[in-house]
Amino acid sequence: MSCQLDKEDYTIGWICALPEEVAAAVAILDESHLPLPQDEGDNNAYQFGQVGHHNIVIVCMQAGVYGNTSAAVAVTSLRRSFPSITNGLMVGIGGGAPVLPRRDIRLGDVVVSQPSPGNGGVLQYDFGKTCQQGEFVQTGALNKPPEIYLTEITKLKADYLLHPDNSINNIIMGVLGNWPASRTFARPDANTDKLFRAGYDHPVENVSCNACDLGMVVERPPREQVDRPYIHYGLIASGNQVMKHGGTRDRLSREKGILCFEMEAAGLMDKLPSLVIRGICDYSDSHKNKAWQLYAALAAAAFAKRFLLQLSSRERDKKSRAQRYNLSLPTADGAAFGSYADQHESECLAGTRTSLLHQIRQWIEDPQGKCIFWMYGMAGTGKSTISRTLAKSLQAQSLYKNAHLGGSFFFKRSENSRSNAALFFTTIALQLADRFRSIIPTLQSAIEADPGISRKNFGEQFDKLIYRPLSELDFGHRSTKLAVVVVVDALDECERKEIPIVICLLAKLKDIEKINVRVFLTSRPDLPILPTFKKLSENTYENLVLHQVPEIEHDIELFLRHELSNIAEEHSLSKDWPGEEHIQKLIEMATPLFIYAATLCRFIGDENWDPNDRMKRVFEYQNSWQTSKLEKTYLPILDQLIADQDADEREELCTQFQQIVGTIINLASPLSITSIARLLSVPETKIRPRLNRLRSVLDIPTEDRTPVRTFHLSFRDFLLDPKLQGKSNFWINEQKTHKMIASRCIELMSGSTGVRRDICKLGSLGTLRSEISKEVIEQHLPPELQYACRYWVYHLQQGKDSISKNSQAYLFLRHHLLHWLEAISILGNMNDVLRMVDILSSVASVSSTEGIPEFLYDIRRFVLQNKFIIDKAPLQTYASAIIFAPKKSIIKSIFNLEKVAPWVCKLPQIQDEWDSSLQTLEGRSGWSAEVVFSPDGKTLASSGGTAVQLWDVGTGSLLQALEGSDPYTATALAFSPNGRVLVSGCSDGFVILWDVGTILLLWRLREHQISVSALAFSPNNEILASATNDRTIKLRDVETGSLLQVIEARTDRFYPVAFSPGGNTLASGSDDNTVMLLDTKTGSLLQTLNGHTDWVCSIAYSSDGKTLASASKDMTIRLWGAETGLLLQTINGHTDRVAFSPDGRTLASVFSDNTIRLWDAETGSPLQTLEGYENDVSTIKYSPDGRTLASASGDGTIRLWDTNIKSGSPLEMPREHLSYIQNLAFSPDGRTLASASGDETIKLWDVETGLLLQTQEGHKGWATAIAFSPDGETLASASSDETIRLWDANNNSGPPVRVLRHDKGRTCTVAFSPDGRILASGSADIVGAAIKLWGLHSGTLLYTLVFHTDWLEGFSVAFSSDSKTLASMSAGKPTNVWDIGTRARLEVPEQQLGTLFPPFRSGSRHEIGIKDEWVTRSEERLLWLPPSFRVRCSAFSGNSIALGHSSGRLSIFVFKFAT
Repeated sequence: MSCQLDKEDYTIGWICALPEEVAAAVAILDESHLPLPQDEGDNNAYQFGQVGHHNIVIVCMQAGVYGNTSAAVAVTSLRRSFPSITNGLMVGIGGGAPVLPRRDIRLGDVVVSQPSPGNGGVLQYDFGKTCQQGEFVQTGALNKPPEIYLTEITKLKADYLLHPDNSINNIIMGVLGNWPASRTFARPDANTDKLFRAGYDHPVENVSCNACDLGMVVERPPREQVDRPYIHYGLIASGNQVMKHGGTRDRLSREKGILCFEMEAAGLMDKLPSLVIRGICDYSDSHKNKAWQLYAALAAAAFAKRFLLQLSSRERDKKSRAQRYNLSLPTADGAAFGSYADQHESECLAGTRTSLLHQIRQWIEDPQGKCIFWMYGMAGTGKSTISRTLAKSLQAQSLYKNAHLGGSFFFKRSENSRSNAALFFTTIALQLADRFRSIIPTLQSAIEADPGISRKNFGEQFDKLIYRPLSELDFGHRSTKLAVVVVVDALDECERKEIPIVICLLAKLKDIEKINVRVFLTSRPDLPILPTFKKLSENTYENLVLHQVPEIEHDIELFLRHELSNIAEEHSLSKDWPGEEHIQKLIEMATPLFIYAATLCRFIGDENWDPNDRMKRVFEYQNSWQTSKLEKTYLPILDQLIADQDADEREELCTQFQQIVGTIINLASPLSITSIARLLSVPETKIRPRLNRLRSVLDIPTEDRTPVRTFHLSFRDFLLDPKLQGKSNFWINEQKTHKMIASRCIELMSGSTGVRRDICKLGSLGTLRSEISKEVIEQHLPPELQYACRYWVYHLQQGKDSISKNSQAYLFLRHHLLHWLEAISILGNMNDVLRMVDILSSVASVSSTEGIPEFLYDIRRFVLQNKFIIDKAPLQTYASAIIFAPKKSIIKSIFNLEKVAPWVCKLPQIQDEWDSSLQTLEGRSGWSAEVVFSPDGKTLASSGGTAVQLWDVGTGSLLQALEGSDPYTATALAFSPNGRVLVSGCSDGFVILWDVGTILLLWRLREHQISVSALAFSPNNEILASATNDRTIKLRDVETGSLLQVIEARTDRFYPVAFSPGGNTLASGSDDNTVMLLDTKTGSLLQTLNGHTDWVCSIAYSSDGKTLASASKDMTIRLWGAETGLLLQTINGHTDRVAFSPDGRTLASVFSDNTIRLWDAETGSPLQTLEGYENDVSTIKYSPDGRTLASASGDGTIRLWDTNIKSGSPLEMPREHLSYIQNLAFSPDGRTLASASGDETIKLWDVETGLLLQTQEGHKGWATAIAFSPDGETLASASSDETIRLWDANNNSGPPVRVLRHDKGRTCTVAFSPDGRILASGSADIVGAAIKLWGLHSGTLLYTLVFHTDWLEGFSVAFSSDSKTLASMSAGKPTNVWDIGTRARLEVPEQQLGTLFPPFRSGSRHEIGIKDEWVTRSEERLLWLPPSFRVRCSAFSGNSIALGHSSGRLSIFVFKFAT
């Protein structure tokens, strides 16, 4: 079987009435396809396959049910299930109607329907009416075959007249020659073909025609060719009964010109225009002859195939299945078998590796076979060649009938995307999707649920993209399980740390039940592969050592003889060349390395050289220098480059070799000749001639854009081997070459065609990376520039180069840092930048006078702070990133803000220096409930919403989101001390354990009836404690999940739990204001710590176990002697959560004022306050090394803090308001800004200077809304105290001019009419809304508008420009419009609202706004706001914007834009 297509791929229906006809149809297929899931209500039996370019659905009617009606039912179901099928073929057997001598139709011939005047090619002979005198008259006419079919029939008949051939008979013979059922379908003896006279009926008493009167046989002239079918074109008669009467047959045949009788075609012609093809198995008389049925069915099928091979195919959808179904997964170029890069790779020569391939075939087809076949061997033994051969035979189905190639991945160390497993599972998944239609829904669901699945950990990728889809494969009812084979080649060339994970995950495929999944895996016998396989159970894999296979010498001999024979033919040498002695010598030299034999043959057979001279050179190295196998392989090839050259030419050639080939073998990812030339600044005309002489070791493509590759990794190993130094001028100094490549990369990036601002000509600063097409990127960033951006730091490191004040790398960063960050973002590699900066720091000069470390530290902090937004919107490098950098940032001083962002006129106050806040992790929504570091400090787990996220601490990248708690919130988290297990507790009471290495679910239990409040592992990793509000703590065995004990509480709730470092004691806080110490073995209460006056919400042990800290809602932290229970000290005034630093010297705590404080654990004195959150801080955790503190907040962000930095204030403006800023308003002239706050005050600010002008007090509740009068003289403020106060905007801190009472709920909006005569105030709640209109001069209430509205944030009112109309708005959209004079509600078309009401007008070209976390200009994204600048409310005036924050801070921006 080949593959499983989509229903839309099938265009032709092939209808059969009998199983024998189906068997014949399947036998002639060029390729069989896997079955598709059957639609409900469709009772047809289907087979799928391909003939030529046509995909065909073969449908068989239900057994025992025949006739036109049954055919119509079958075709109706076919059309419903396969709407893309518009034409059909009715192929099977029928009864002939010979009329001699005109129509000499015989058994085994084929009759094809062809229209005639008044008939469409098929006549329903039993459908009509009985007229007077009893005459029966047929009525109506059936559809004719499709026009395209008739055209092809005409061509077919014409071609046969011009060029008679035996193509149909050849098809028959080809099937019979390769078919196990060939005997039963073979052509019967011609003597069994007897046509009896029409009037001679078969005697009833005769069982067969052997006893019939041979004198009644019609004599017919002998045919020229008796062993093939003849083709007849004409009318086919169809009826609901079998024609078994010779006289009726002849009568109808003479009257109507009928050639054949059958029972189904009339039922389908009007439902599916079809060509009817019938193999003649009898003569439609009483002398039935079943001996010819099978051959007749095959003959009809053979003609149908001949017809389809000539029939032009319908234009197909050329999109891949991944494109068609929007399977947005990245793949590794060249990794799959059959890819463009793989097209010239060799496969096993016929006759070689036969025993090995047979063994592999037995393993695949054995229903009890083990999941993995691991074949390992030393370099050059032919592992990849065997992998390709296996993949090809599985794909071509030449040997395997119940096995199919599911996917393949050929690792390659020299190619970036194939040297690690980052794209391994996605590449395999897309191959599975291309082959098996039924896994598409599962893959689609996985991708839709998590579009970033390709960036998740390997365990989650494997589970969602491989394991689950394969588990749900549906092939219908099969007697034997189908085997799906995955080929994984050269796993040793994968990233070392990833290899064990890949092996362990693939081993889990053995648990799939519906199919047999087989993994063929090859590698060298390197670490860590051997130890990993030893850890697997014996029933998981079998292994084979390739270089110990007995037949290897025989196979190498066959290969060499075959290749040498080809060389002799190509060079016109004698057939016995090069002689038996030389052949045996070459065999001895090559065994056991196939790579040696292959390389020798490429070298000897080079069309530009004399094979005898080449062979002589090979033998010269046989006994010299005690050479190794690799030297014997490669030295003859290299030395011929400089043969017959003088000393100067040799030196120049070797230098060029070291530069060009040295670059090729040291590239992190291969490049084309064109790109290599541009990178090295060497003309292509110089590179090509040098490489053309190395075609035996390098794969030199003819296409300009195709990369140059080595045939085998051993060539690189050979050239870089230090042992070659001094032996050959071709030895390549790896360090020196890397240094040279790094220099070339920097030169390329710094040049006129290198990196620069807006390199892709995006224009808009807010363009998202996701909006940039691949075509645009490739147009502006050619491959060599992409390579330079990605790998210059790698080559700098490998070259052991350093960075100094005048170094090339330093100058590049000084001039092009921002350009490089933009480019690296566009390429999607921002997650690699921090690693690259760390590498640069490791090679930097430490001279204190040069300031290099400080510069690189500044780059690191700049990237940490801005990685999220630069990755999201590359051009924000020149906006948000540089604007919000600290004033004293080195980067900010180098890249002058006036030049980088000249459109910025005024900014809010920015912090002076980098503070302790390292970075903010975003990308999720909802409350962040918990964070916890892995024991190695490299991963941070966070809970919030319905998922658990894992973050890379070094880069801040989101690694993955773990499922399992959906739709309930993850409320608690913990890593096991050994780092192997992660546990989460959920709001629905479930506890979920994951294997950290594979991220596969270990167990999931309903531990409690309500939310899990705390989790803790014992120090020995064996016990898990969970606490909840159901008054219990449960202890479970981590490995088995079995319940060890339940500890009942004396109070309503347990909150935090913590094991002592020794593991003997479990501490728990509760709502009875105590801390309980429990024995972990017995669960008994050891001690109760009393002293808190409110519930204990957090506890922590110091690392030495001597001190226990407890934090309470009574605003104290208490430190206790863990063994004695004595109170050591109390820290007052600030607590909610508490954590010890790993060294026990510092205590961190949080409180509801959104701050974090660090305390001296010994003295209790405060050390530092960390500020910057806009929402409550929910939790804190120290990293294992104590250098980083992680905190989570209600705003959905996680922050990482450097505890070694004394934090300066990150605030950009004095915190004048003590509570949320609720509303902002600019004065009409834009010079003054008013702010209303939850602290019950109104403040006025000078926009230009940012200075406070006045504070207005008097409200007894939150100040909720403010507005300036049109003349700017009066300020109106509304409050939750149900009053509106009117203030003199020019009178500093004076009393209100007037107080108005709005007595219907909290007033949330005020607005002045443009003529200054009316003030509108509005309130809204869940009951309804009210708008009051006030006369400004009198202060009297004019009237109230009461109406129903849903409670919507952003309820407001607005006047029309002429002050005659009023509108209410919710969420920025109008909900009601009134005439102010008549109070009548108006119906205003939406397109007129902009004319009446200024707030509804579309913005002008310079209009500034806010959308989500963006400042916008004319509705385009302009400036991204970091979390500390996120908006609670905003106001706009021209090019000025004011932002109010939840913390009470205020930010003012003024922009200037060129007209």
